[in-house]
Amino acid sequence: MIEDSFDIREQVKEYFSLKGNGIFELDMACDGSDGLEKVRSHEYGIVMADIRQRGDIAVDLCRRIRDNCKCPIVFISDLNNFEDTDLMYAIGADDLILKPFMPMELFYVALEYAGDKKKTVKMLECGGIRMHPVTGLVTVDGRIVDLPDRLMLILKVLLENKPEAVSRDTILKEVWGNGYTGTERVVDTQIKYLRKLLGQKGKLIQTVKGSGYRMKGI
Repeated sequence: MIEDSFDIREQVKEYFSLKGNGIFELDMACDGSDGLEKVRSHEYGIVMADIRQRGDIAVDLCRRIRDNCKCPIVFISDLNNFEDTDLMYAIGADDLILKPFMPMELFYVALEYAGDKKKTVKMLECGGIRMHPVTGLVTVDGRIVDLPDRLMLILKVLLENKPEAVSRDTILKEVWGNGYTGTERVVDTQIKYLRKLLGQKGKLIQTVKGSGYRMKGI
């Protein structure tokens, strides 16, 4: 990632470290010159570059990165630079992210473009809900849903066992661990919250009387 803001670099590094589970090794450059030097000396799965300059400077940086890099290139820009994006695409940019952005947007784009490593992972899916089993990244109809870790783990258990029902006791052991001593009704509260965050797709989580919960098998 080429980014001149120290704060943004730290936020993105922290998010990738938290969500990546080792699937990505993120390298940072503080400006275009530093980024070009790294691109020339390393082989990357994706390059993400924040383009703050306008006109010829931004276009030249895009051209130089493409001349030295065969991997996907994603540029980050704001609406003030939008008139330059057509030329960037023509030179060889693969995608554009508009500012302001959240670290999870970059993570999702990296996951989509990162090449063969992604293809070896079978996504967990059900009716428009998709989860990356390694990173826990969840999308609903292509929209990122940033779930709290516990809800993400509950959803993962349900998706992995689809369409079979999963008991509350099993969910407790998988998500809370064997040391949990509270009531199993905490699962019901968390399922209710999970359904809410998933919107209309929350209806795919069905209550099975006397058994627990399951994902509707579609």
